[in-house]
Amino acid sequence: MSKDLEKEILLESYTQLVDFMAETLGSECEIALHKIEDQRAEIIAIRNGQYSNRKIGDHIDAIGKKVYEIEKNLRYHANYEKVNYQGKEMKSSSFYIRKKSGELIGILCFNFDLTLANMARKYFEAFMPKETEEVLEKDTVNQITFGMIDETIQAMNLPVDRMVPNERIEVIKELREKGVFGIKGAVRQVAKKLEISETSVYRYLKEIE
Repeated sequence: MSKDLEKEILLESYTQLVDFMAETLGSECEIALHKIEDQRAEIIAIRNGQYSNRKIGDHIDAIGKKVYEIEKNLRYHANYEKVNYQGKEMKSSSFYIRKKSGELIGILCFNFDLTLANMARKYFEAFMPKETEEVLEKDTVNQITFGMIDETIQAMNLPVDRMVPNERIEVIKELREKGVFGIKGAVRQVAKKLEISETSVYRYLKEIE
């Protein structure tokens, strides 16, 4: 089998998979198949492209430039967060298509719109009974610890309501390194300051580990 024929057959099989996966996963998931050639990425199949405003034939230079950074033995990158051009939070996964030789020839991308999931989460969080608010002790240790929260957020030089998930994760990571989460009530305070739910704080902490 010639090199070009192997590539053609592989990409054609994944092209057919795009429609199947779109029907299976539903309209909240954008699925895009990128062909990699000369370190340049081109979309050869896409469904639900309204989430990124992309179409077949578009070249994604940002992906092409990062091709050489992808480890040769890496097969996929699953469940990472990003924000699309409309400012919507997305959960994304990328599957790397390789020839038998290991050469990267394509990337199959899944981008889930989390808008409805986040709305549902907020609804259930509001619906479920909340724990009694605990009064924080006004001792020196707590005052210093919670002061770190404000200082760390202010050091980002960006209003909280304009932060994307990765920037909030960076704040949480720094606070974790400072030992803030060892203090009782810290998760609640961090969630309040970052304008996210306590569930999100715990989720980000788990991702950092």
